[in-house]
Amino acid sequence: STYKHYELRYTDIVSSDSSVYPEVGYLKASDNSHDTSISYYSKAYQITNQLSAASDGGVWSQSDSQGFRPINTWNFNGGTYCPQLGRMTFTNPNTSKFKYCTFEGTFIQNNVANNGTVGHNWGIGGLISHTLYSGLRFATNSGNYHGGTVTIFGIKG
Repeated sequence: STYKHYELRYTDIVSSDSSVYPEVGYLKASDNSHDTSISYYSKAYQITNQLSAASDGGVWSQSDSQGFRPINTWNFNGGTYCPQLGRMTFTNPNTSKFKYCTFEGTFIQNNVANNGTVGHNWGIGGLISHTLYSGLRFATNSGNYHGGTVTIFGIKG
C-alpha cells in the first residue's frame, strides 16, 4: 500500500429516504469485492437532543457485515434539509494486522433540525481479521444519497 493511514471525509450528503445511513467496508485485495464475510464493530460516545438543548446520549455499539457505522443508526432519519457530515481515519488496510478506525459524525432525526434529535458521535471501529485489503467502500445501508461529497486522503508515514 502506498499510504500507511487513510482518512475519509463526507459532507453535505442528504437523502429523501428515511433511515438511510453510511456504512464503510473494506475491499478484498484478491478481487476488489466488498468483504461481507466478517463483522465490522462500531462503538461510540454521543451527545444528543434538539439544537436548543443538550444531553448526554451515553454510549452505543453495533456490528454489521456491511461496514462500520460512523453514526448511531437508531437516531438517524435525515431528510433533504439535513446534510450529514463526518470523518473517519483508518489504519493501513493492506497489512496482515487487525484493522481499526476512529470516527466522528453527525446525525439528524427529522427534517426540521430543532424538532428532532441532532447529535454527534466520537467512536472507534474494528474488525478481527488478518485479511489484506485494497481499499474502502462508502455506501448506504439502503436507499440513496442525493448530492454531497465523499473524499479519501492517503497519509504517508
